[in-house]
Amino acid sequence: MKKRIISAAVVLVFFAALLAVVLTTPKLKRSESKAERSVNVESKEELELDYSRMTEKELLVLAYDGDPEACYRLGMLYDYGAQEVQQNFTNAMEWYRTADALGQKNAACAIGYLYLNGCGAEKDPEYAKLCFDRAVEQGDAQGYVGLGRLSLDSAGTDASMIENFKLAKNAGVLDGVYYLGYVYEKGLGTKRRPKKAFKLYEEAAFSDSNALEDQYPIKASMTRLGILYMKGLGTEKDYDAAIEWFERAAEGGSAMAAYYLGIIYEMGYGVSVDYNRSLSWLESAAQQDYAPAYNEIGCMYFNGYGVDVNYEEAVYYQKLAAALGYEKAQVNLGYLYENGYGVTRDLSMALLYYRMAMDAGYPGADEAVSRVHQMMEADQQ
Repeated sequence: MKKRIISAAVVLVFFAALLAVVLTTPKLKRSESKAERSVNVESKEELELDYSRMTEKELLVLAYDGDPEACYRLGMLYDYGAQEVQQNFTNAMEWYRTADALGQKNAACAIGYLYLNGCGAEKDPEYAKLCFDRAVEQGDAQGYVGLGRLSLDSAGTDASMIENFKLAKNAGVLDGVYYLGYVYEKGLGTKRRPKKAFKLYEEAAFSDSNALEDQYPIKASMTRLGILYMKGLGTEKDYDAAIEWFERAAEGGSAMAAYYLGIIYEMGYGVSVDYNRSLSWLESAAQQDYAPAYNEIGCMYFNGYGVDVNYEEAVYYQKLAAALGYEKAQVNLGYLYENGYGVTRDLSMALLYYRMAMDAGYPGADEAVSRVHQMMEADQQ
């Protein structure tokens, strides 16, 4: 009898210990239902996660868990090529579409921009407009910028374009501030107002926003301020100020700003001519496939500015620029083939490049086409 009592006590102790282990051991995570997943997403929002600070892997974890904001942020990383993530418009489009399907309100506009620029999809302004209209309906003021860009890119500079940029600016969208400054500077759809443009560029350039989508208007505004200071438009001419703004923009990755710094040191605008510094800045811009920089490097090799005269190198860089649709380089290549600099003289090739520039409306290209036609007819006689 005593043995049975002892045995029963041992069994009770064993089961008590087993129960304690079961209760303290973490459960295996089962698949979540859609309802549970939505609750988790809401709890994440309550925690106010800072998606802008997340790495690609951290965003992927949340994105595959159905987090619409993480999907959108992933699209932005691939769209802009940030945080050491290689730019990939196809991936950007996929994540933007996923975010859009999950109801993320900014994704529609992002998709519209990819269709507007032909990145990750075939260029389709009509579909882009549908995306921008839907973005506005969903309360995304960035959609107004997209609608304004549609008019700007199609040279349809009407009153609605300026109104759209104003609506974006009033909603606090930096892109709206920049583009409104741009149309005032260039006199697109309105008379030129360089002073107003200058103030708008300053407003965007002095922004302390770290948002990924704000980096372009900030850098672009810095670059435009440098141009206005260099030309004395909307403000007094000041090369020192121009260089300062160009350097700030170039350090942030602006190819255009780096190009202008190359021009300043090549031409000696407010500084001593320094071909080495010029070439360094131009190469920095060329690394980003900035066509005017390729063209200018070709000109430096043609003229022997800071380098030995090398017509073959001149042709090489002019071809890189021409392949990107830069009309000035196409004219230069026509000249090189017409006269046999760095290549075997070939009037047919000269005519080909001159025609490219003429079709694009480059001034004087039509005269070059006529001249080469006459030379070819004379050679046949």
